[in-house]
Amino acid sequence: DLSLRPQLSSTTLIFHSQSTPFAPVSKNQKSDAIMPPKPIEQWDVDEVAIWLNSIGLGDKVEPFRENSVDGDLLLSLEDEDLKGDLGLTSLQTKKVKRNLEFTKSLEDQDASGGGGDEEMAAKVEELENETKELREKLAEKDEKIRALEAELERLKPAPEPEPEPEPEPEPAPEPEPEPEPEPEPEPAPAPAPAP
Repeated sequence: DLSLRPQLSSTTLIFHSQSTPFAPVSKNQKSDAIMPPKPIEQWDVDEVAIWLNSIGLGDKVEPFRENSVDGDLLLSLEDEDLKGDLGLTSLQTKKVKRNLEFTKSLEDQDASGGGGDEEMAAKVEELENETKELREKLAEKDEKIRALEAELERLKPAPEPEPEPEPEPEPAPEPEPEPEPEPEPEPAPAPAPAP
């Protein structure tokens, strides 16, 4: 059934903390709360119609209006009433019941202190103070670390100078090669014997 699909538009209905339980807020606006300002029991017929639109059952608003279903009556409706008198399918009936339970749980959460601007502001201030204290402690520790590192440097013995390397001896000159002996003159041939 296509009527069960959520319907998207440029305006989305969300819970809003103004005079109506649900005020249209564009997607770019920011809501200042997510809880309806009054309990379901106090909703009038128009507020029930807005709620039906917000859960994707806008096409079922007319039977609810014709039967003057306000918040108090909405909470007392049984499955048979939703199906028979108001023309919902079994799946739509489950959807209404589930969303009623969810909306009621949001009301209960709000009533038990689940929200509250003062409480939130106090928590934010407490966390900001705690963050400030932690930053101060961190700065103190950083300063202490720097002081200890400086003290460590001061206490370190001065490094001994490295001995200068001895110059390498110059290589000995290569001896000059000995001159080759001159060849001995060949003896003159002996005179031939006389005849």
